[in-house]
Amino acid sequence: MSAHSTGNSPERGPRFVLSLHDVTPSTRESFNPFIRDAAKAGVERTSLLVVPRWHGGPSFTRDEKFIVWLKELESQGHDISLHGFQHVAVYTTHSPLTWFMHRIYTAGEDEFYRISEEEALHKLKNGLEAFKGVGIRVVGFTAPAWLMSREARSATIRAGFEYTTTFSTVELLKTRRCLRAPTLVFSTRKEWRRAVSKLWVPLWKQMNKDAPVLRLAMHPRDLEHRDIRKIALNMIEEIASTHTPCTYRDLLPDAPADQEPHATAEQTT
Repeated sequence: MSAHSTGNSPERGPRFVLSLHDVTPSTRESFNPFIRDAAKAGVERTSLLVVPRWHGGPSFTRDEKFIVWLKELESQGHDISLHGFQHVAVYTTHSPLTWFMHRIYTAGEDEFYRISEEEALHKLKNGLEAFKGVGIRVVGFTAPAWLMSREARSATIRAGFEYTTTFSTVELLKTRRCLRAPTLVFSTRKEWRRAVSKLWVPLWKQMNKDAPVLRLAMHPRDLEHRDIRKIALNMIEEIASTHTPCTYRDLLPDAPADQEPHATAEQTT
């Protein structure tokens, strides 16, 4: 199978996206072997969600090895996309719900959840400039924890992004199409969450087996646990046998003919 193949079947049908979140210079060594293992399991191309300045640290553009690695993956057909700018929120909470989302649900990483359009646009443009400066083209954006204010979503359109994602959808911004795309994601921050995830994620996969686009999101913390890694790779192999693996970029209208998504429900936004 070639590096640019879309999976086990050339026919259009349900798609499968493996997205790798929180890709930074410090997580490269964790993701690199997982990418190889995923390829052996049937998914040779992924969407890599890169954070330009993880928690306000140095820009990824200072790490030459990381840049070379990203470019090599890009040349193999992987989709490089923007995932926040710092992946950390810096605002004062204003309500019990906001406090819960900020402190408990996201552990302070809801960078685009309560943000103005201009602030979001500033962050998005800075992120794009970082990629442009090293010669990597980016067309997609996913907010940390999939949480994005209306103003931030408007900013993604103004910044020229072609797609963005939520927990349950992939939005094709230029055509204003919204593809149903449920996400399988583990929670491994606490031991009890990891135990629940091992039961819930396979069940959620079964509940959404007929979705036009099914996604598995993996975080660096997930790869620290051998049991989670094994479950994920088994799941990748299983889903790749029934769904055509692709990247988010492949879902765009101008994707090559053999990579276009099967027609799905759409909505006007």
